[in-house]
Amino acid sequence: MSLDIERIELFVVELPLLQPFTVSFGTVRSRRLILVKMTDSQGVVGWGEATTLDAPIYKPDYFGSTLDVLQKILAPSILKKRAYAGPEDLDDSLAFVRGHYFAKAALSIAAYDIAAQKENKSLAAFLGATKTEIPLSHTIAITEHPQEMLDEAAKAFEAGFKDIKLKIAPQADLPFARALRQAYPDLPLMVDANAAYRYNDETLKLFKEVDELGFFSIEQPLDWNDLYDHARLQKQLKTPLALDESIDCAHDFEQALALQSCRMLNIKLSRVGGLTESLRLYGLAQQSKIGLWVGGMIEGPTGLMAVIAFSALSGFDYPADFIDSHYLIEGFSDYFDEEPYTLAKGKLTPCFSKPGLGAAINYGRLCQHAPSPIILTA
Repeated sequence: MSLDIERIELFVVELPLLQPFTVSFGTVRSRRLILVKMTDSQGVVGWGEATTLDAPIYKPDYFGSTLDVLQKILAPSILKKRAYAGPEDLDDSLAFVRGHYFAKAALSIAAYDIAAQKENKSLAAFLGATKTEIPLSHTIAITEHPQEMLDEAAKAFEAGFKDIKLKIAPQADLPFARALRQAYPDLPLMVDANAAYRYNDETLKLFKEVDELGFFSIEQPLDWNDLYDHARLQKQLKTPLALDESIDCAHDFEQALALQSCRMLNIKLSRVGGLTESLRLYGLAQQSKIGLWVGGMIEGPTGLMAVIAFSALSGFDYPADFIDSHYLIEGFSDYFDEEPYTLAKGKLTPCFSKPGLGAAINYGRLCQHAPSPIILTA
């Protein structure tokens, strides 16, 4: 599926959240996103989305750096070459830039959107996805008191969710984890530290106590770019460690496998630079029989539809945890002209009714308060 890209536009949108979302590295109060509108020589339009945070607190990428590298380096590079054998070729052409995975992901999603439309397929079908239902987990952000956390967990289980991910951090870890396990002794639970701890005796003691609670995973307990200390920690725990921030690409994952740094992997399209690299990680995890699920970054409508399409691939062992967008972004469903999915009993049923991303996203509404777009042409 050849692509000939002749125009790229960048839109900055800010979507208010219904409530703050707190994890170990900070609190998100609104969702500022960069939308990429990519047009090929036949007039086919693809959309992508960069989901960086406002500051470099999750990864080194942040809103300003992502917008800058999109406008000055990555988009001009795509337009200079113009012709690509397919979206994989376009993604691989950006490897000359080190890092900046969130910017690359936005361009990748837009390119795959175009390619799927040109084959008259939804993105999910273009990727070879076959699942008609996607199990979901519910993420509980850091709260001030354990009872607030327990109240949210009760609502999630009443709504049909079968899995809970609890965010933890120093001063909000073991008592919260114990309270959740005591309340739900037999249900699948996990904790996610978002790289909040350093490997030392105190950390080892903490996670050995967490280890006794019988969670199905401890996600990214140690530094955001660490593989070695995760391997040291994993050897001393029964609970599988899952990596998130430490894995930017397939090469990182190959190193993690060699070191035995983890037994599970969270793939986020935006963190690893888009769909091509996500598919490579998916293939490696399948070959290595590593537990796998799809995560999210509180995406907007464009990013969420791409994540849903990827999640519809078979082989994800654990429920996806990307649905925060639906519950956190104010008026989220209003950005679609038709229902893109249904939610019931902790499962998402996609409605891929259109080629490409699969849903009629109302970009007029989504961009109505955006400044004038940055327009780049070949």
